[in-house]
Amino acid sequence: MTTEGRTFEQWLEAAGISAERFNDEQRALLRCVFRFLQQAKGDYASARIVGYFLLRCGADLKVAQVARLVGISDRSAFRHRQLSSVEVVRQIQNRLSGRPYGKLLPRHAGSIARFLFSRPQASRDDLLDFIETTWEFRVSKVALWEFLKKYGLDRDSLAASLPRAADEENAVAVIESFEQPTAGGLLPIVPDNFFFARTQYAGAFLLWPQVLSWLDIARDCFGDEFGTLQRGFLTSVFGLVVGLQRVFHLDQMQDLGFALLTGDPRTCPLRHEVGAWRRHVRWNEVDRFCHRTSRWEQLQQQDLLMSFDEHAIPRWTKKFSIPKGYVTTRNKYMRCEKLYLGYEVLQGRFTTIKGTPGNVELRDVAGLLTRRVLRYGRPASMHALFDAGAGKSDADVRALLDLAEATPHLEITLRACRYPARVKIWKALPAEEFTIYEEPGVCQNAVPKELRVAETRTVLKNESEDQAVRTIVCRQVMRGPKKDRWHPLYTSGDMEAGELVDEFRLRQHHEQGFRVQVHDEFVNATPCGYDKDSPDRRRPHFCRGPLQMMGWLAALVYNACADLAEQFTPSYAGKFVGTLRRTFFNQPGDIYSTPNTLIVYLDAFSKQEALADYIDKFNASEHRVPWYGNRKLVLSLSPRDTRAGP
Repeated sequence: MTTEGRTFEQWLEAAGISAERFNDEQRALLRCVFRFLQQAKGDYASARIVGYFLLRCGADLKVAQVARLVGISDRSAFRHRQLSSVEVVRQIQNRLSGRPYGKLLPRHAGSIARFLFSRPQASRDDLLDFIETTWEFRVSKVALWEFLKKYGLDRDSLAASLPRAADEENAVAVIESFEQPTAGGLLPIVPDNFFFARTQYAGAFLLWPQVLSWLDIARDCFGDEFGTLQRGFLTSVFGLVVGLQRVFHLDQMQDLGFALLTGDPRTCPLRHEVGAWRRHVRWNEVDRFCHRTSRWEQLQQQDLLMSFDEHAIPRWTKKFSIPKGYVTTRNKYMRCEKLYLGYEVLQGRFTTIKGTPGNVELRDVAGLLTRRVLRYGRPASMHALFDAGAGKSDADVRALLDLAEATPHLEITLRACRYPARVKIWKALPAEEFTIYEEPGVCQNAVPKELRVAETRTVLKNESEDQAVRTIVCRQVMRGPKKDRWHPLYTSGDMEAGELVDEFRLRQHHEQGFRVQVHDEFVNATPCGYDKDSPDRRRPHFCRGPLQMMGWLAALVYNACADLAEQFTPSYAGKFVGTLRRTFFNQPGDIYSTPNTLIVYLDAFSKQEALADYIDKFNASEHRVPWYGNRKLVLSLSPRDTRAGP
């Protein structure tokens, strides 16, 4: 940002920053920077050097503040901070040396395609003027010709895609009718099929690489006797991405962009076709797919904090007698089916899954899931966290603790059941054994929460004193007439009591992941696990395949969205699937088709600057559309920024 003719206070005010936010040391530093920029008259090299210095000098200035002070975007400042000093100097030299022409990037193809479609009579000079006006740089005629040819926008490529006439004479007449010379040179022919479709889900193509990699694995894992694997799988995945709540909502789907996403550029998928594929997947094929798409490579030689818990899916059927289980959201036992998932808390990703009937409890699968992660993840160490359902009986608690004792580098912590006899013992602990911790209140100026933590040992049923289990008793003091809350934990580790309580409370991220799956990915609408064709409705067969398949696809989309958000600016890290859907995935746009390229052009929206770097990497990978002539897929943004190149 230029400082010419401004005072120090005006410079800060123009950047939207108040001087009171800084301490004396920071204000002194910024005054020196202000005087330096005044002497240098705000040239590019000086601003770049100052910006890099402020980002790396340890002055505790936020990236957004530095960006506004030197007059660049937040995304550019974040990218500059990651460079070395040598790279900064090299970029300054390249900028000062200059070049006579700019560089067209793949993400510019959409704007050029729209220009050609909306102005078919424009000349080559008109296109060059459009490029200069839009992105504030000029390109040479040779560079423009090479760019158009690369993406099938040149005259010869588009002429080849014109509808063929009945005989050669008519075909020649059709082509010659478009070859009338115009001032400034000829532009490409624009056939009728150049514009493919208007779509409301242009942003869903951002997940194209991940979904196609899953499709390749699915082809190796699933049989495809009826040829419905590709359509059923892609519809199931992209339905979660765009927010398709129920499979019968496909009856109203008429978006050709969604049809292209799901494997057929001509028609949208039918609910009968997709539903039939989901209902008939085999459990052993689903297990194979879940194993091959799990993030085992991300767990190897890592210190893991794994949480294992259940999600109960209520079933409202009265025709079939299926097992009942406890549904926490309803606070009662009712007909249900369950998904058990492992969640790596530090990475924030789902890692493994198992679908079961409603009468299966966490204690029945806790050891199985733990051993699976240890076997295939091969972590350096693992701390497994369980809710009280894993230790309803003392025998269940002992089984988990014996597993931890027999396995090197494994610690297990589970919440103890609050049986009245044991709660009475814990409440009788002397007050001096408790250590008091204070935490900030839930809102500003609220009274801090008071936690009292003590360590004791609990003797399990039919065991001796020397086998007593280490127990951490956490007492949350409730002000007013409410009773205090007691949270006892059994643990096999030797971590300090206060740290163990803090680490166990991180398990709430797993619970938050379940909430995201329910409200953003509609996991409660997964296909039922009971066989509707069973001869005895009182004892229907349990079909694990459809239930576990859709539950795992929801977990994969959750993981992929988290990975995608981390590649944007840091402010999007940790955003939920619904937020990314509203912000990026469900964005309207146009799709243009050339003989060798499919161009997805997103309409302008407020947060599109966050996609620029990711789209450049996406286009550099040159992804293809196998079911549409193996065309190259190019994503393009509307011209709101003025960058001439990377």
